[in-house]
Order: sequence, then structure tokens, then C-alpha cells
Amino acid sequence: MRVYEGIGPNKGKVIYGDSDARALMYELIGIEPINGWENIDPEFIKQFDRDMLDWWYSGAWIIYPDEESFRASYREAV
Repeated sequence: MRVYEGIGPNKGKVIYGDSDARALMYELIGIEPINGWENIDPEFIKQFDRDMLDWWYSGAWIIYPDEESFRASYREAV
């Protein structure tokens, strides 16, 4: 499960998992699934979803591959 840590204007915000990050992103962008979305190739949806998350959180966020990496970053900082 990836962890998203806000920096700059998002400092102090932490999002655990792609599903919560996706929900916030889609809410802020205003994207809603449309009729027929479920008929699109699942592999395309998976790649689209990952690309959107990587794009949206590429600015004022650090994306950790897992919770252990997130916690390790704090241990190293001390």
C-alpha cells in the first residue's frame, strides 16, 4: 500500500493507500465514472488510474511505495 505525504502547501497531510488518494483526487478534479466505464478494458483502467495518481501527486507530495518506507523516512530524519 502506497503512502502519500504532503509537502509545501500539503504539509501535515498523509494519505494511506491508493484508494483514498484516488477518491480525494477524483473529488478535487471533479471526475466521476460514466455509464459504460465498466466496459473499458480493465488493464487500460488500471494503467490510467496509476498514471493519474502519479501525475496528481507529483507536485507537493512524496509517494512512498509502502508504509515501511514512509516510517523509515522518519527514523532516518531523527
